Amino acid sequence: MELILTGRYLSAREAEQFGLAARVVPAEVYLNEALKLANEIAARPPIAVRFAKEAINKAFETSLSEGLDFERRLFTSPLPRKIKRKACGLLSKSAKRNGRVVSALMYPT
Repeated sequence: MELILTGRYLSAREAEQFGLAARVVPAEVYLNEALKLANEIAARPPIAVRFAKEAINKAFETSLSEGLDFERRLFTSPLPRKIKRKACGLLSKSAKRNGRVVSALMYPT
């Protein structure tokens, strides 16, 4: 709220600390780093990237229970298991619990 009410600008490091930027790189290498990231995403199955983007957008538009229900429907859709796993990997950090992967998506309340 402080930033909105004061109109203060943030440095790149501050934006990273506040979670508004995923990472900060030196200006000399930003284009190479952006291209590396783009290539990494492009190497994923397109349907997995699409599902991940849809689930992330839902997280900001819905309640926790609706978001989890949407994620569950995506995961149980009739797609090959390999693609579903890649989609889940794109969505969240996964934690192994009792020998299975559990999604760690966070939805706003």
